[in-house]
Amino acid sequence: MFGTYEVGKSVTVAHYTLHMYQDSGVFTYERTDGSNIVSSTVISSASSFCIHPLEPVTQPKEISHHLLIQLTDPLYMAPKSQVTCYVTFPIELGIYISSKDEKEQIDSFTLTRPKYTLYGTPEHGEVCKLWNSPLHHSIPEVDPAYEGIMMVEITNGSGNWTKITKMVFDAYGMKIFFGDFACMNATLEIINNGTARTAFLEKPLMESMKKAVEYFTLRKILMVEKGGYLMEWGI
Repeated sequence: MFGTYEVGKSVTVAHYTLHMYQDSGVFTYERTDGSNIVSSTVISSASSFCIHPLEPVTQPKEISHHLLIQLTDPLYMAPKSQVTCYVTFPIELGIYISSKDEKEQIDSFTLTRPKYTLYGTPEHGEVCKLWNSPLHHSIPEVDPAYEGIMMVEITNGSGNWTKITKMVFDAYGMKIFFGDFACMNATLEIINNGTARTAFLEKPLMESMKKAVEYFTLRKILMVEKGGYLMEWGI
């Protein structure tokens, strides 16, 4: 599903069909649902289009740039311990064309049902995209059109047992890779019972994977390096 497709090729993603064709000297990209045209774009010049996984906070619109993954079962971390685990995240798809190495997004969508929640207090908290995920100890099987896989290295540097029920990530720092499925590589460092810091590593789960377009970088959104996201309203 992910990758680059030449003009004239069609790609099926669940109930959608994506294709680009040339007509009267211009190119048209369409996403259809049966006989209904859901999205259509006319392009002056193109040789291909590509499908990349997007930072999972843009659909149906950019309400927040934070993702909260709620664990279906809590994880208890022993003092001074470390564990590597896997969670899933919702897939959003971006469709791009390029010219002289400059990419432009022409369509985006998700097959998931977006939900939101508040992390923290009403006065100072963050509105977050909400996703529920089991905690896996090996790479799980997923439907790549709906779910990606995030590897999380969790470190408890404190001297206390700590219960983890959620993880909050800032999409401005996400580094997404893709092959047969989309993936991210993250860390969660426990500071104390109610505080932790999350961050992303620019490293795929498999060497053969390719890096996805960074949507917020493409949009030229100014991002200040913060060293990850500080979870200060509970973990």
